[in-house]
Amino acid sequence: MNTILVPTDFSIQADNALKIAVDVARKTGAEIILVHVIEVEKTPRFVTSGSFIPNDGMDQVFLMKLIEQAKQKLNKIENNDKYAGARISSEVRVGNLFKQISEILSERDIDLIIMGTKGITGLFTAMTGSNTDKIVRSAKCMVLSVKDAPEHWQIRNVVLPTNFEDTSYKFIYNLKQLQKIFDFIIHIVYVNTLNEPKSDEEVKLLVKQFVKDHELSDYKTHIVKNIYAGNGIMQKADELNADMIAMVTHGRSALAQLIKRSITEDMIHETKKPILSFNIS
Repeated sequence: MNTILVPTDFSIQADNALKIAVDVARKTGAEIILVHVIEVEKTPRFVTSGSFIPNDGMDQVFLMKLIEQAKQKLNKIENNDKYAGARISSEVRVGNLFKQISEILSERDIDLIIMGTKGITGLFTAMTGSNTDKIVRSAKCMVLSVKDAPEHWQIRNVVLPTNFEDTSYKFIYNLKQLQKIFDFIIHIVYVNTLNEPKSDEEVKLLVKQFVKDHELSDYKTHIVKNIYAGNGIMQKADELNADMIAMVTHGRSALAQLIKRSITEDMIHETKKPILSFNIS
């Protein structure tokens, strides 16, 4: 892992995301890119000098003041002693949040995005809704969504829900790399729902093949019975006192999202546990 992207609005939730990013960076040597997006309805026009001209309704002096204030806050974070041992660089962007994050992802080789969720103002007010979902659906790297963060984040137990159909060798490989660094146990969880019930023997055979295909070690398996897959996952994660839930998700069109949101996205909104997600579309 080389690069971690952390969007921030300087809220408590953003600080929680940064704390976890610093813990990961210290153990992996990754660089943290801390980005603050000043959201405007329309993207300002840029000129050849590299400066920009605000659109109608946006006062240039006021915008420049916001940019300068943001840069000062980011600089203070970069030089904060509590983040010592982690390489942090920062930048300020102006425009639509989702579009700016997407541009960074296309410009840089990002391995992991760590986002705070359920903020009070600005960035994370938007992120609790469509922006979080858009980023989770569209990012081609892993996304870690967090609400709370302990003083020192440790990963000992990770829940890996699976239906043995929607999987990704790349995601499992990345998860195994994290396992080597943090030395956690992977808890493979299969939720036996009423819609597609399987016998315990069927599930055990599927687990055996799953473990062989992905060359997993230091794991445990759990079969959970619940009407809803999401409820079963959260129940088992609570029982295991899991430090993180690792899940795959599908990229979907806006229309599809209006009809049905993925289990992963529901989990991001409903559970307090960090969710590590990966888009397999």
